[in-house]
Amino acid sequence: MTSTFKQRFIEMTGKEVPLDLFLYSCFEAEKMLAEAEKRVGGPENLDSRHMDTSSATGLGAGDEAAWENVITRLYSWHCEREPALVDDSKPVDIEMLCPVSDAFAAFHADLRNFYQSATGGSLPVFDMEAGLAPVWVAVMNVLRNKSPRGASLFEKYFAWTYSDWEAPVYEVGSRPPVGRYAPPPRLRAGGPGGKAGPDRPDRPDRPDRPDRPERVNRGDRPRREDRHHRDENFGNRASHEERSVEQEHAALAEVDKAVELLNSDANLAFVDLPPTNSFQRRKQHHAVMEHGFKSSSVGEGKDRAVRVSRDGKA
Repeated sequence: MTSTFKQRFIEMTGKEVPLDLFLYSCFEAEKMLAEAEKRVGGPENLDSRHMDTSSATGLGAGDEAAWENVITRLYSWHCEREPALVDDSKPVDIEMLCPVSDAFAAFHADLRNFYQSATGGSLPVFDMEAGLAPVWVAVMNVLRNKSPRGASLFEKYFAWTYSDWEAPVYEVGSRPPVGRYAPPPRLRAGGPGGKAGPDRPDRPDRPDRPDRPERVNRGDRPRREDRHHRDENFGNRASHEERSVEQEHAALAEVDKAVELLNSDANLAFVDLPPTNSFQRRKQHHAVMEHGFKSSSVGEGKDRAVRVSRDGKA
């Protein structure tokens, strides 16, 4: 039977992955890349990172032509290591998602590194409507020339990552509709009892209960710790185990006595052992069988005990 996950994988093979899945995969790939850099001691120890930023030295933020030359060499370097970046023969399906997102995460990290080395700042906002900065124009020109199909996906990722959107800030006392910004439910006025208060002046006070007897201090009642008379070994697990071993030895000793009586008196048909619990009786049944005698349980309740007979003696 094919699992649900495998069935979905088969259905998505050969089809363009949804945009939200692609964006999330690129985001996860960048997180994994950052963790890998920490493990190996820096990005310079990763084969997927192009750390030679000498070609970006002296570049200005507005030099579009120079940036296009630098990015062309940088993107070509990454395409040599991951041909899936420029493979337009098939869509970015579920099979190509990992190599494409991993390679793009490495290219994106190097792009940030190049821009910071050249300008000392961070990549600007990516806004197609307001107009792209020269570095983004150069990036998109390179991506469209190298991989027109992938350029559209990367464009959406850049717009998602370098957006000027700001998280909404709510004033104290406001009530956002739903989600993690929603406040917890308010308690009724007057506390858990729900008595009348400034917010609920129409709510009547809880009436008194004259039929309920008043609680008095029972001075004759012993303190809680004195109610139960406990021996000094109560609750001691080690002492409990010792008593259990002693009971087992005593139960097996009764079996030895019964076997000795049956062996010494040929006219004796059976011997009843003292009553004991089911756990000890089971031990006695095993011991009787090892001696070659037959055992059975007789009696009811607390009087139930093991009977040892010579029937079936080996």
